[in-house]
Amino acid sequence: MMNKIKVFILLLIMPFSGLAQITVGPKVGVNLATQFKSDYSVPKTGLVYGGAINIPIVSSISVHGELLVSQKGYKEVYKGDTIFDELTASYLEIPVLAKYTFDNVNFDFYGMGGVCWSYWTKGSYKSSIDGDNIIYEDYKFQTDYDLDGYKDNRNDFGLVVEAGVAYDNLGSGIITLGIRYTHGLLQTNNHQNPPADLVLKKNKVLSISLTYFMFL
Repeated sequence: MMNKIKVFILLLIMPFSGLAQITVGPKVGVNLATQFKSDYSVPKTGLVYGGAINIPIVSSISVHGELLVSQKGYKEVYKGDTIFDELTASYLEIPVLAKYTFDNVNFDFYGMGGVCWSYWTKGSYKSSIDGDNIIYEDYKFQTDYDLDGYKDNRNDFGLVVEAGVAYDNLGSGIITLGIRYTHGLLQTNNHQNPPADLVLKKNKVLSISLTYFMFL
């Protein structure tokens, strides 16, 4: 009876015996963000940093999760710096992605996609006219509807896709370089009675990042 149990356990774990270990590590990168459609919008640069975990499920397929601080926002420019407005919005972000890895000798290629939830934690605002008298101020959240029927929506939910390359011949870990696009689905502005010409402010971010994974 004991031998049968041992055989059963062996058969149960055999499909998973060749899987890679769970890996965790720090991540750092650069965001190029826009927030709404405008003739004067230019990419707003910001940082993205935090940590990541990769959990193998079956061969070549894993679940990838992250806890990040991601700087988004927008920058509007008219005729150079004659008039500009710039918002740096910091979000706490949690992406959950399905990952597929194409194994190679030293370099692996991967693609992944999924969703992310974000919460707008703080912001800073910079504005100027004619490039002079630059104004710096903390962004003040409008948590209740004002007289114009407006308030900020601090929650965001979006879709994520990423492709990249991983170098796994380090011995102690794996380093990855990834290019990611995040498409927000929720408006950052909330109106009780939205006008017909309302511009929909949604976060759209292109990210380039490095992650160093260590084996658990």
